[in-house]
Amino acid sequence: MRARCNDIDVAWFEVGRGETLILIHGLGDDHRAWRRTLPDLMLNHRVVMYNLRGHGGTTAGRGDGTLQQLGGDLVALMDSIGIDHAHIAGFSLGGTIAMRVAIDHPARVRGLVLVATSSRVGGTAAESCGRRWTGTPPMCTRSPRPSSRTGSSSGANRRPTRVDMPTPVLPWPR
Repeated sequence: MRARCNDIDVAWFEVGRGETLILIHGLGDDHRAWRRTLPDLMLNHRVVMYNLRGHGGTTAGRGDGTLQQLGGDLVALMDSIGIDHAHIAGFSLGGTIAMRVAIDHPARVRGLVLVATSSRVGGTAAESCGRRWTGTPPMCTRSPRPSSRTGSSSGANRRPTRVDMPTPVLPWPR
């Protein structure tokens, strides 16, 4: 299905019945990233999946690369298809978008599930998003391992000196 949201046409899909659960994929993927979870989730939930701006069947529009815009796209989709509030699960960039929506529109979020995500988007991901939306080819390709992790092959087996641990996610207050 398609819905007009802000300056884009959003490709979205839904299966199942019950409380609404919105699934948000990560950067460079599309709604199919969640395909293995659907058989279980759709038994007890109305599962809504959509493709982010510039991903899958969703148009890129005038992407500015901000989480506010990506979160606004989700809220516009919710408005367009009649979802007042929902549980939201996000993987990677999708989790960051879910957090942004929970901060900006707390009454719309019944609960959060954050999978392999961060509270901020790094420069490489932001650059990739910008390039995806403008149609510019990527600046770099994969670097050979292991030097890509440390900057030099001589330190390939070094461990990082600092690890940022995520804050535990608690049920969202109603």
